[in-house]
Amino acid sequence: MSKSSMQLDQARKKIRASILQTPPDEMPALIGVGASAGGLEALRLMVGSIKNLSNASIVVVQHLSPQHRSMLVDLISRETSLTVKEVENGTRPQNGMIYITPPNTNVLYSNGELVLRKPTPGVGPKPSVNLFFESLAEELGEAAVGVILSGTGSDGSRGMRAIKAAGGVTLAQTAESAKYDGMPVAAIESGAVDIVADAEEIGRELGRIGRYQYRENRVSPTQIEVDDPYLARFAKVKGAFGVDFL
Repeated sequence: MSKSSMQLDQARKKIRASILQTPPDEMPALIGVGASAGGLEALRLMVGSIKNLSNASIVVVQHLSPQHRSMLVDLISRETSLTVKEVENGTRPQNGMIYITPPNTNVLYSNGELVLRKPTPGVGPKPSVNLFFESLAEELGEAAVGVILSGTGSDGSRGMRAIKAAGGVTLAQTAESAKYDGMPVAAIESGAVDIVADAEEIGRELGRIGRYQYRENRVSPTQIEVDDPYLARFAKVKGAFGVDFL
């Protein structure tokens, strides 16, 4: 097995383990996607490969020119059957939705809502990927997911470390597939990335994460008798969510 395949396998195991540990009322994941130059191309490929997002929502934090109206909602909508909307202050994320951060605005996640804030003039890229990812880590812990796609600079790498430290899941586009590799490389070199893949494979992974559903007929660990503790964990997942990884 190649090194990249081993890393992907380990990351999937981490996701599966997190599912078992997350309380039912916290199961829906919130996925933050950071991008900059070349991000539109990567976003279109990523969302086009997401077939299901029944238990998660996506918030896109794309660096945008403050002087121009964003066309991202229209452009991304053409690539997916999911509903795409611009973030409004106080939005409570709904499963199966993709939200686009408006230009010249920072977005934070607080008390179950997406909160818009005017950025400090001249300080860093806008919107800030780091600020949003850090708010996800603080509010959601293991239910936070961070993605870095094509872009220049290093915005997002600090936020990826925060999500990783909180027990969430992190993904980054490969340098080879990114039109501009600055942001993905900075994230990868931070040591905080679980999965490195091209944009389409990232979309497929997000679809897998976004399909996990809590079921009321959860199986108690005492109801499962499996000698191998590794197999026992997967058996619990199957009993609780109907997902068979074996």
